[in-house]
Amino acid sequence: MMEKLLSISVIALFLAIQDVNCNESRTELMNVNEEARVANRCVKHQTDANYFRAHGAGAGRHQNTAKVKAKMAANSELSNTIQYWMSEFMSKYVGDLGQNAEEYILHFEANSKEAIERIISENAVVACDEVEYVKEDGMYNVSLMIEIKRKKVFEAFNRILSTDYKWKDIYNQQKLEDLFKTGIAEVKRGK
Repeated sequence: MMEKLLSISVIALFLAIQDVNCNESRTELMNVNEEARVANRCVKHQTDANYFRAHGAGAGRHQNTAKVKAKMAANSELSNTIQYWMSEFMSKYVGDLGQNAEEYILHFEANSKEAIERIISENAVVACDEVEYVKEDGMYNVSLMIEIKRKKVFEAFNRILSTDYKWKDIYNQQKLEDLFKTGIAEVKRGK
């Protein structure tokens, strides 16, 4: 009887260990699958005709540190995207000024970085659920996507240009709006 009880105990212990190992494997698999599923959901949203979007990832021993790093990376990417788009936009705007065009573009670029950062801080939102998981080394890893409406960016730059001392002589709201609409149409066509 004692041998039978010992055999049952050993078998139960073995099954319990196997169940724990299986649960850990399932949990690991679920974490990897969940991470990939959500990360893919975030990455599939790219800048389009209506939104500027950017992705960021961060890691840290503390969850908040990882979130801050991810948000900083996304903000930096978003800032670069908007800077590029606005530089292209402004080049078209001043294109008919000939040699003076470069002077206006340089003035715009010198002052736009701070303006873009302010626009992002006031208007960008986290649009994709954050993905958080703890790596084996105890580090938190966070991935997120932020977005800002193109219209908000345009409106902010419209206000800035209409009041800038350098731009006030060549500022034309209708021309600016027409270029914005043309730019949106190009994005929609995939240019």
